[in-house]
Amino acid sequence: MCKSKIFNDVLHVVAEETGISCDELLAHGKYPDVVEARCLLFFYLHKVGFYPSQIARMTGQSRQCVTALLNSYKDRLNFKGKMLSIFSHNIGLKVAEISLKWRG
Repeated sequence: MCKSKIFNDVLHVVAEETGISCDELLAHGKYPDVVEARCLLFFYLHKVGFYPSQIARMTGQSRQCVTALLNSYKDRLNFKGKMLSIFSHNIGLKVAEISLKWRG
């Protein structure tokens, strides 16, 4: 299992589903749609086993940023409505496939 390959797979799934480029997800932009997509990225990286400190290091974000977005995931789903829930559901299905692939 290579963490960088898993990271890249999840990153590309989130980028494809949300329409936010990989570069934008990894930048420090604070546009609402980018932050929401980044929140999904962090949530699903965490779900497949990355620690917040690993996510921070691999994305170039601060650990505080990663933790804040992880902690706000459920509130964002409730507050932002249907579209974010759809993105999350679709990403979750694809990440499950990735997880199975890498567990081998």
